[in-house]
Amino acid sequence: MDVVNQVEHFPQPGETIASKGNDFIPGGKGANQAVAVARAGGNCTMVGAVGDDPYADSLIASLQTKGVDTKLILRKDGVSGIGVYYRQKRRRESYCAVQRGKRQVGRSRCCRGDK
Repeated sequence: MDVVNQVEHFPQPGETIASKGNDFIPGGKGANQAVAVARAGGNCTMVGAVGDDPYADSLIASLQTKGVDTKLILRKDGVSGIGVYYRQKRRRESYCAVQRGKRQVGRSRCCRGDK
């Protein structure tokens, strides 16, 4: 899940700033590629994992509504991957910090569909 904060300027060390707004955008590199395949008319099954956090259902539902098969997405203890972005529109720049989440999934477990 990407959390995008719109800011007037980037915070300096020790500074707290107010965001002009934020968006929660389901995605991730693999998920974005899967959606691109589905939009191009291909059949695509996402193989991966999400955590057991509040974002998991939203991430899976987003893929499903875009035509991606999600039967091989595992749910694992812990958190889903989260990217926190600060985007400054005036300069068209952004900063990002990523928490990797449940991206490491053993091939044999996914291919069998084991939980």
